[in-house]
Amino acid sequence: MSYSILLIDDNPEDRKLAVRELTRQIPDIDVVEVADAAGLDRALAAGNFDLVITDYQLRWGNGLAVLRAVKERYPFRPVIFFTASGSEETVVEAMKSGLDDYVTKSARHFGRLPMAVRSALELHESRLVLQTLYKMTAALNQASTVDEICDAALDAVQSIFKVNRSAILLAAENGAMRFRAQRNISEEFRRAVDGFSPWPPETKKPASMMITDLVSRSDFPLRGAALDEGLRSVGFIPIVYGETLSGDFLVGYNSPHYFRDKEVRLVQSLASHVAFAVARV
Repeated sequence: MSYSILLIDDNPEDRKLAVRELTRQIPDIDVVEVADAAGLDRALAAGNFDLVITDYQLRWGNGLAVLRAVKERYPFRPVIFFTASGSEETVVEAMKSGLDDYVTKSARHFGRLPMAVRSALELHESRLVLQTLYKMTAALNQASTVDEICDAALDAVQSIFKVNRSAILLAAENGAMRFRAQRNISEEFRRAVDGFSPWPPETKKPASMMITDLVSRSDFPLRGAALDEGLRSVGFIPIVYGETLSGDFLVGYNSPHYFRDKEVRLVQSLASHVAFAVARV
């Protein structure tokens, strides 16, 4: 899973050092640098970030105001102070306003910044997963149609994994996989995938198929169609009810993506919820 970080600091040399340390220690990270109030306003309006790192002393404001502006719009996004200024009283006030961590800006502490970011992101991810699963479970319990079930499940997948494409295919009477719900998939790719399954219908315990980079997988039958769609990484997660293969999740990314074991287990859990909910209706 890739992450986007807002780095708010009006000192270009400090930003350069922070970016170097962050990208060196954290894979799949995109650092967006913010040097002025207008840049912060644009970033907050767009909202496409996972965590904020901010200096306290800024020429156009201070870190406490940044913290409050972020938390007002995005209360669960982590914020970390990375600063050489600010008193103990300021830090205490910031903690009361939702500050997630504080790292002293010095040569000796630059190496701790990636550790603080990683820890905050992991905690944020855990919270997001729990919130999303709670919402999805409630939606599945209230769903009265298969389409409602599939839509709720895809909303959860999009929220947790930030995929570029996703779909749920369910098995028809003849065992062929047919689309029931999708996100951001073209009609051409839909036609290519419709009816495809990585597993024979009689498979009892199908394993998930996760492809990190399609460029290196010339053996994959849908490689050409997926690359034409703009995808570089895809995953197929089986939906199994009892011992019957009843469908699959399709997830896709526009860039190579290594599927962590935790991600795969979570999608498999979502697939199990979908299987039971579909059987119920």
